Amino acid sequence: MFFDDVAGLSPKDAAEKYAFRKHVSTKWTCFDLNQHGGLITKNIREIQGRNQLDLLNVFRGLLLESKASTVQNPYYGYIDVEGKNLEFIRKLLSGSEVDIIDSVFNTSFDKDTNDSSSLNKVVTANDKNTLVYVIQLILTPFSLDPGLCNSKPVFTGLYKQVVNIRWLLHVVNFFKFHLKSDGEGLLEHEYRILEHDEFPQFWTGHIKGGTQPLARHWKGLTKHQDMDFFFDTADKPPSYVWPENFEAILGSNPFEDPAQQRRAKRAKVSMDSTPGVKQFWGSCRGSQRGHVYGRVHALTTQQGFHGFQRLTMMKYYTKQDANGHDIYDPFQAWCYEGCVLPGGRLIVGRWWSALGDPNSSTTNSGPFLWWNTHRSGEEEIKEHEALDFMSMFEHSISFAV
Repeated sequence: MFFDDVAGLSPKDAAEKYAFRKHVSTKWTCFDLNQHGGLITKNIREIQGRNQLDLLNVFRGLLLESKASTVQNPYYGYIDVEGKNLEFIRKLLSGSEVDIIDSVFNTSFDKDTNDSSSLNKVVTANDKNTLVYVIQLILTPFSLDPGLCNSKPVFTGLYKQVVNIRWLLHVVNFFKFHLKSDGEGLLEHEYRILEHDEFPQFWTGHIKGGTQPLARHWKGLTKHQDMDFFFDTADKPPSYVWPENFEAILGSNPFEDPAQQRRAKRAKVSMDSTPGVKQFWGSCRGSQRGHVYGRVHALTTQQGFHGFQRLTMMKYYTKQDANGHDIYDPFQAWCYEGCVLPGGRLIVGRWWSALGDPNSSTTNSGPFLWWNTHRSGEEEIKEHEALDFMSMFEHSISFAV
């Protein structure tokens, strides 16, 4: 039996219902058709409209007839909720055929109903065609299940030159809510008490293209951090050697990556010159102290805008011993990949544990948003701090992770 039992259902009715569910589950059903652009023809939209309606009715039946129970995991002891209907839904959502939990506010209903996705308009379950909203809402436990969270790349394409703009907007929208929503935002209190010149601001002068050094002072409210970044000048050698294991994890220089070069060769794409990579280091203060080591390189123009850059970085959170010396902890090593927006004053991206796979749902990871400020935080950060830490623990840093 593939589904939970339903009292009073005749064998004939059960067979027909189950056959319909299995038939619908074999079809590609896309709720966010716009992600495929011009590949979606009028005929495909009509077919997908029927597929969507069939699948929504299947989900409604499965959820209404769900008869799950609690089960204790025999190995780890935790309590889970299991049921045949829920498992059927999970398998549908785990594949690439159904995108209903990844298409919230991006379905055909959102596109066809004026500004129905706006929080300023009241859309109730009594309104026409809102079954998709109700299903998406009831499927929230699956939406929040880390095992069903597909990691999205920040950069794609040859030499990682294409920015995943939509994902970055989701990250900005996430922080917008938590920084500005009075009474609900997790970071609203800390953000509200910042001085006026500590809020994000636009750039001065013209946007610069090419690989550019970042400004010195940065702020982020996750872990209430102030950071200072330092770059070598063009007339002096690098202040530290970029560890090979950093490159293996971060891929900070895609132009020298053999895999990227092979892809470019197959695609018959050549680059007359590369934008170059600039290396930096720095330290941070806040709820945790630490040191950072990173690189930036320019990206090609995005919809006519130059000035986008890709940042990759390692961060080591540290504690201090009785003598005030930093202590190296391999379990406090974190990776960062972010997009420097044009003007160089905002960076949006993701972080993950250096001990885990960035593409695995089980890896500790999350988004970040940093912005440049005109002045440092309350505690001065000196240029030599991160270099001293690197010098002291160079062997550990170079071979750990």
